[in-house]
Amino acid sequence: VEASDAGSPRGPQRPRALQAEVQELMDLDENRTCADCGADAPDWCSVNIGNFICIECSGIHRKLGAHISKVRSTTLDLLLPENIARLRAVGNEKANTVWEADSVAATAMKPAPDSERSVREAFVIAKYQNRQFYAGDAAAALVGTGAAADDEDFVGRGGGGGDSAAAASTRGANVAFKL
Repeated sequence: VEASDAGSPRGPQRPRALQAEVQELMDLDENRTCADCGADAPDWCSVNIGNFICIECSGIHRKLGAHISKVRSTTLDLLLPENIARLRAVGNEKANTVWEADSVAATAMKPAPDSERSVREAFVIAKYQNRQFYAGDAAAALVGTGAAADDEDFVGRGGGGGDSAAAASTRGANVAFKL
């Protein structure tokens, strides 16, 4: 498959077919603004959460660690087909349905595109690391797309509720929304 910018000093580039697919996802209304601060035209993503974020919020996501958010550039990094599948299955709207389920609290704390880094950082930590805004019933909308044993984890085995789905998502488990 022909790659864009072949031989680029930045390393391997996404094949053109996949690059077009990522652009198609970025052009969807729900993904045209950062999932965390609302900045226009985000060009970074969290491949395990499945949302698009701006460069400012991407730095904060990286600081959380890859066990919480696996950040990639949509223009500089090679996004694998499974990364693109996650972004297609989730996207900003569905991700925020889970991670900002307590919309009153999330809205009160949500940063604006021009907010100071400390404000953004407090929100991103509260949202993903502390899970301050999500609710089990919203996370229960997630189901595993892998083996049947995984599905039990996503719908809540042993009274875990949606927490196991959210936790599995942050660990990079193959999680999709049931539509």
